Amino acid sequence: QRPLDGVDKRTKRLGFHPSQMAQIQESLMKKGLIQLVYIDRKKLFKLTATGKTLAENLKIPVPSKKTRGGLEHDYWIHQTIQFLRKHELQPVCEIDGIDIVDKSTGIAIEIETGKSDIQKNILKLEKSRFSSCFMLATTKAVEIKLKELANDYPFLNVLLVKNFLKLTRDQITSTL
Repeated sequence: QRPLDGVDKRTKRLGFHPSQMAQIQESLMKKGLIQLVYIDRKKLFKLTATGKTLAENLKIPVPSKKTRGGLEHDYWIHQTIQFLRKHELQPVCEIDGIDIVDKSTGIAIEIETGKSDIQKNILKLEKSRFSSCFMLATTKAVEIKLKELANDYPFLNVLLVKNFLKLTRDQITSTL
């Protein structure tokens, strides 16, 4: 139910000793039910297709995703939305296919892991006509690639997502 909880948070929430949790995780991985994913120095787990099927067969609800993309994409969308809310903005997911939008301030954000059609996402932002369009890269390599592509699109602000999460409200709402 909470795929974005790191191992430490999950262990505490469930009341397990860390060694118990390690045994459970190892068993679930050996059975092919979960897959280990490291994101932002956090150890997360992704339910595999086999794991989803087993959960459904056991009538364990698997929450549907609100966004497209994988666990890394979901993690950074979640982090970005929480950050924007701290700045008293009103972000919404998946408006007209854009990852994050705040209509009241004219912000449109695409989170880019490098696994999607980057050009299509740039054109989607261009077509949206929002005043502050961002493409946030999840890695330095993706940021470099985005900056090269963005040379032809002056409306586009490209940043590493971790750097975006350091901006002030004024920096976010005004064109960088």
